[in-house]
Amino acid sequence: MHLLTKTGHNGKSDNPHKYLENYIENSRRGHKTVDKHISKLIGKEKLDMESDPDPSALRSHLDDLNVNPDKALDIGGQLGSTLPMHAAALGSKAANAINYFNSIKPSHSQISPLDKVTPPTKGSDHAYNRQLSIAENPNLVLHHIKQGTIKPEDIKTLHAIYPSLGQSMATKAGEALIKSQENKEFIPYRQKQGLSDLMGQPLDSLQTPMMMQSIMRANTPDQSQPQKPNKSAIDQVDKTSENLATPDQQRLMDKKS
Repeated sequence: MHLLTKTGHNGKSDNPHKYLENYIENSRRGHKTVDKHISKLIGKEKLDMESDPDPSALRSHLDDLNVNPDKALDIGGQLGSTLPMHAAALGSKAANAINYFNSIKPSHSQISPLDKVTPPTKGSDHAYNRQLSIAENPNLVLHHIKQGTIKPEDIKTLHAIYPSLGQSMATKAGEALIKSQENKEFIPYRQKQGLSDLMGQPLDSLQTPMMMQSIMRANTPDQSQPQKPNKSAIDQVDKTSENLATPDQQRLMDKKS
């Protein structure tokens, strides 16, 4: 919301350059916040952030921009009067954000012309809101990595909307990883997976494609070999058959036994 509505706007201040000062201050605070979270990314210390922010305001504003595209011209305010290149980059970033969320937004479906229109499922709606939350606060990516709940879509959203920030996070996470190894800190496997997703490379041999395929093959039954019947399963079937047998069938079973 700050990107689409506030950046480059002077508000009620009499200072004509207040928007520039705000832009620089917000940028400085943003880098400081990322550094603080990165310092706690590995280890037992918790990240101090809201884990489930409400994305409804951003969602409503994106819907409004789609209905009234002329409002997109207001993004950036007067930033171009002092920082024209920054204003151009801001406009490009806002357009990318709008287009990206239009591409992943769940929509109503209708397979055939006479079929009933089906609204988006709750699952797809929840997934969309999750990505809106990451756009609102990209530091949530670090939270999900810390918790071992990161998803590929989260990393995709981060790099689609904040490519420079995503690269910066990956670099700083790598530095934190090196420091943790020097301190011999334990890293849970699910957290390793999240760090691998952020950095774009496997962090141990178990995460390489070749090793993953080997693990899958080792856990897949060999279909070429005849499988031995499961004795407990057979016993259960026999017991069920006896319980369901008619009196005549029961007498035949008794004679065979």
